[in-house]
Formats: sequence, C-alpha cells, structure tokens
Amino acid sequence: MGYRALHRGPKQVLRRLGVECGGDELVNAWRVMERVIELSGEFALARYMAIVVGSGFISSSASPIITDMLSRDLLTCIEKVRVIILRMVEEGRPWREIYGVG
Repeated sequence: MGYRALHRGPKQVLRRLGVECGGDELVNAWRVMERVIELSGEFALARYMAIVVGSGFISSSASPIITDMLSRDLLTCIEKVRVIILRMVEEGRPWREIYGVG
C-alpha cells in the first residue's frame, strides 16, 4: 500500500490534497497538516504539529525525559499522517469516507 502514491511526487500529492504551497517551509507544513486534519477529522494531529513548531524551545528547555516522550509522540504522529495521506491519495477521497466515519 502506498507505493504508487509515493512515486507520484510531492507536487502531485499536494495537488491531490488541494494544498497551495510556496515560500516558508514551516508555513507550507502547517498548510499541509491543516488539510490532512480537515480531510481526516484527526484533530489531535494539530497538537503534534504544535510540538514541531515549538521544538526549538522544547529542546532547549525541557528535561531529557520530556524531550524523549515528545519525540516518541511525534514519531507516532508522523506514521499516522503517512498512513492517512497515502490512503487518501490512493483512494482519491477523504479519510472519513474511506473508513465510514462520521
């Protein structure tokens, strides 16, 4: 699963998601995440994106235990986003329709 979607290239995937990107990478990442959240209904992903945005502060201020915990949470989020995007691109429809949620 996902092999064909991966080889379409990032621009085609963004186009299929309906995301316009240009300029600052962090702003682009936030736009993509907003669209994934909108299509998937997985609003918890916004929390993980906020961790990414605040990662500079977190890495300089948090204890190693907190940093490790947030790193594991972030890896879980990245995997979840990967699965959601690949499935939506392959199916050509929103996550909630694919799994009959809502």
